[in-house]
Amino acid sequence: MRAFVAIVIAFSFLSSLQAGNLVELHYVLPENKDGAIAAELASSELWLSPEVVIADADIESATVTRFDEDFAIMLKLTNHGAERFDQFAAKHLGDQLAILVRGKVVSAPVVRESKFGGTIQISGNFNEKEAMALVSALNKPRQ
Repeated sequence: MRAFVAIVIAFSFLSSLQAGNLVELHYVLPENKDGAIAAELASSELWLSPEVVIADADIESATVTRFDEDFAIMLKLTNHGAERFDQFAAKHLGDQLAILVRGKVVSAPVVRESKFGGTIQISGNFNEKEAMALVSALNKPRQ
């Protein structure tokens, strides 16, 4: 029964992402709780809060940048998004945050700062083509 519930929860979660958001940031819960969403990163199980911290509407613009040998995506948040993210970061300093791109967890960093100045970097082993496609899709609604 538990596996069935997890599949239904994951399916409804992925459906909500496909309904609009390319990028979502979620708080990673320390354990499985009621309403938690099961996710995976590098074969580690994560439990995500259903509440979205940041989504496409909170992103003002996106650009491609290099991060070590990989490509990364820099997100400039709207004023509202920057305020929400800084509030989240201050409350969850030392906690894990899941970054989802097209419904897949690409990274789950630990929040190490309480103020981000409205800019977030997403690194998830993107190649140049993947990074450019995501940036183009994120910027398209704003052009």
